[in-house]
Amino acid sequence: MTSYQWFSSRRTNQRAMAAMAIAGWALVASIAAALPGCSNPFFFDPRVGTQAAPPDFSLEVQTEGDMPDNARTRYVLEANRRLRASRGKGAGYQSAPAAVRALEPAEFSGLYVIVRDERLIDLASPQPRSVVDAPFNAGPARVRVTITARGRTNHYVVLAADSPATDKLAARLAALAFPAPGPAPAPAPGAGTQESPRP
Repeated sequence: MTSYQWFSSRRTNQRAMAAMAIAGWALVASIAAALPGCSNPFFFDPRVGTQAAPPDFSLEVQTEGDMPDNARTRYVLEANRRLRASRGKGAGYQSAPAAVRALEPAEFSGLYVIVRDERLIDLASPQPRSVVDAPFNAGPARVRVTITARGRTNHYVVLAADSPATDKLAARLAALAFPAPGPAPAPAPGAGTQESPRP
């Protein structure tokens, strides 16, 4: 084999290897794109077992309309995983909710999974403008939602009982913001008993 043939053969092998590498990456990308919710494989986070939330993920969920004060809630989730929440008479747009806690990465991603799987980022307001634009304390009980993710922001308004997916999101926010107290610890053996006096 001449030196020219050797260099030509080596150059051909290098080109073949580069083509195989490109084809491999294309195959991985096409498989990821075919999977639901995995259009960008670089957002996959094995620590939470699902797709991690994008860095701009944030949302706001607010109840409005003619309802008892104790039914009012407002949740604001910031992109830094800080969850703000208020409920009762003070849960209105005029007052910023207090920060209640910083979510764990898995909790934060879990909220994003609800938004992604239920396609809330694409949900349009099914209500007429008279409901959407009604005063805060008037009109039917409803939920106003704002979601930002992957450079998109969606606003929509639904009646309180018309969107199971929105109810699911609100219920998860409530559980994270106001967890139910756990059961009282069982008393230690012998606690509360009194020894009989010795004769």
